[in-house]
Amino acid sequence: MLKHKRILIGISGGIAAYKVPFLVRLLVKAGAEVRVMMTPKAHEFVSAEVMAVFTNHPVISEFYTQNGMWNNHVHWAEWAELIVIVPATLNTMGALAQGSCTRFLDAVYFSSKCPVILCPAMDLEMYQSQALQLHVQQLKTRSNLIVIEPESGLLASGLEGQGRLPEPDIIFKHIKDYIAQQLPLYTKKVLISAGPTHEYIDPVRFIGNASSGRMGIALAEVFSTLGAHVQLVLGPTTLTTSYTSIDICRVISAEDMLVAMQQRFKDQDLVIAAAAVADYRPKIKHHHKLKKNTDLSLELIANPDILKTLSALKSQQCLVGFALETQHLQEHALQKLKSKGLDYIIANWASEAIGTTRSRAWIINKHNNTTEISFAKKDELARQIAQFFITVLK
Repeated sequence: MLKHKRILIGISGGIAAYKVPFLVRLLVKAGAEVRVMMTPKAHEFVSAEVMAVFTNHPVISEFYTQNGMWNNHVHWAEWAELIVIVPATLNTMGALAQGSCTRFLDAVYFSSKCPVILCPAMDLEMYQSQALQLHVQQLKTRSNLIVIEPESGLLASGLEGQGRLPEPDIIFKHIKDYIAQQLPLYTKKVLISAGPTHEYIDPVRFIGNASSGRMGIALAEVFSTLGAHVQLVLGPTTLTTSYTSIDICRVISAEDMLVAMQQRFKDQDLVIAAAAVADYRPKIKHHHKLKKNTDLSLELIANPDILKTLSALKSQQCLVGFALETQHLQEHALQKLKSKGLDYIIANWASEAIGTTRSRAWIINKHNNTTEISFAKKDELARQIAQFFITVLK
């Protein structure tokens, strides 16, 4: 959910600034694009060079560079999707509350329209002072500003009490939770199957297909970035995802996939069956490798129908299937939707879908209303499909 999120960190001059590099590393590792601005005093506590290396972006502190070029604070404010001021000292809190704009950080704050998270850190008496509490009340009148309260503990002065900056992992969790709550599918649960299944003849040979699982994985990633809790049941494919927010269950056969989907089905809001499940499996699975001595005849039996099984269990879930066809695309897709009791079906041509990076699709409902998604890379196709289901899940 933090992937490609543009987060601007503002560091003000307090001893707690030493924790900020660790927070920045967590954000970058989670996939966020991070930039850093610092007040002049912040340089006494943390290195701008370290911040530049961690973020791969220059750190800005002043309105002008050493060469006399202007640092455009408005551009920085417009770039940010979230501003986190950490630590927010008494001086910084006062400047922001009273409209004082003498520093680059102040100018970016007052030019911004994005959400702002403030992380106050200071000594106990300073935090409890009437002036600071009035500043906090004034700042909270901004509609998209939240304050992460400081923790109690040992302070730089040697006193014990409230004013300690929370540890980087705690602030990181606050940021993740805040961003998640703004996403359109926050609290929604999505279950997706992807990839092929392998039905083994003997320990080394199997019946399978050419599905890579790319489409299903792309869907899982997009739904995760939209705030959904995503579970992915993934068949035997070399592809995977770097999204740690996605719960992955690896399976091999159609029977394995059925069990995994049934176990996870009950609490889902949306279930998308994007896997290319083998229709048949060998009646007998040989425990030793078959020798190539004579011709071989295999007796095949039908695999369980995963979609029909899930449809019979359906309560509140929106159940979506895929139809991969070589002819009469929409006609066959609609037949499949009705026969399996689906809410929607996503239809595409086999020649355009298997082993390719670009495809197109038609989303069809039980009333034969059709939404066409034109040729696009599978990541973009997945994004458009997910956007369609945002409306469905509202």
